[in-house]
Amino acid sequence: MAGKEPYFLTFNKDYIFSGLIAIEEHFRNVKPEFDAGDLSCILKHAGSIWSHADEAQSHALIAEGEKSSRKFAELRDKIKEFSDKVQRGKITPEEGIKEIREIRAFFESFNKEYDISRCKTCGPIPEELEKIVKKLKQPSFSDLEEDMARKVINSLSEKYNVPPPKLEIVEECHKPEAGLYTPDTIKMCRAGINQRVLIHEMMHHIQYKTGKPLDEEEAERFALNELDRKTLYSQTAKYDGNGEKQMQSVKETAVILGADHIGYGIVQGIQYLDATYPGAVGGQNPSLLIDPIVTILGILGGLKLRDPWDILSLLLGSYISTDLWRVSAEATLAKPLRFVTVPTPSISASAVPTAVQATVTPLGTAPASKYMITA
Repeated sequence: MAGKEPYFLTFNKDYIFSGLIAIEEHFRNVKPEFDAGDLSCILKHAGSIWSHADEAQSHALIAEGEKSSRKFAELRDKIKEFSDKVQRGKITPEEGIKEIREIRAFFESFNKEYDISRCKTCGPIPEELEKIVKKLKQPSFSDLEEDMARKVINSLSEKYNVPPPKLEIVEECHKPEAGLYTPDTIKMCRAGINQRVLIHEMMHHIQYKTGKPLDEEEAERFALNELDRKTLYSQTAKYDGNGEKQMQSVKETAVILGADHIGYGIVQGIQYLDATYPGAVGGQNPSLLIDPIVTILGILGGLKLRDPWDILSLLLGSYISTDLWRVSAEATLAKPLRFVTVPTPSISASAVPTAVQATVTPLGTAPASKYMITA
């Protein structure tokens, strides 16, 4: 009588089957650039399969017979050989998937209840579901970003004849846009991978491998030259030790000059509206409404926008605010008085008749010292 042997054999089979599936899934998630440590989980599952296959020999001998027992012994040898390849690093993820599928097919050949190819409920996938599955299999943006980073590292390592450093992607960072180099390792934040920082850290690796000190200035100059950013701000920009400062200075100068010209053009347009539509806004000129709105928007832009638009916005708001002096003066001050000077005619004594007695009377509405001759 078999007793509990069938129960223990089923237990062994379940663990062997689940381990074979798990190994294939692990191989699917191994990154192109991997080291021996990344395959440790595969070795763990392989060891579990090996142990259960070895144990299943005795259980199968009693529950199913000698033929089944020999099959489990063969399965044990296959998984052991496979495990040795993984340990020696003599297998790629693609080769690993192919070999583990062959081992699983062998296991299923004498354990038909685990043969998923015989599943009658696994019919054709509906077209819409197939599209969803295909989309899910496509690499995410994070995967593409990480792949780009590894390609940059490998390319520069080959170009400068140094072994590539290990790339460590950190999921949570205090400062996402920063990178960190420690001997043979570049650390980047998942949310902040960018080529300039990556190349900067790569230069530290080159410095380390060639016995040079880790020079920040040289690393930044190296990153800018590799990216060939000369067209970003100026066609003639030079990248010496203060290259980044020079570019920043050119950039800021362009923003300030541009803001002055744009601001002047806006003020001219506002004054044109005042001349064309005087009193159009509640009896006041349009500038009384436009100037404060543009000034406020400029200040808000300076607080909310990114460089260089924050500076440009703030400069424009500041420039337009100066037009408020003109607007306020026209809206609140009385119009200046205009005085008309009445010329005093030159009359000779002989031209005045003796019979007419002329009098000189001050003109009450004229300024002092100005007189009119009346008869």
